Amino acid sequence: MSITTKFYLQKIALSVAGAIVAAYTIKGLKKSGLL
Repeated sequence: MSITTKFYLQKIALSVAGAIVAAYTIKGLKKSGLL
């Protein structure tokens, strides 16, 4: 696997993880009535 491909896959994985964390955070804030 080339370094570029690895780099892009890592970036995509981080974006996906970030989106999931953000979604859960927003859900949690809404549940506790902070949002």
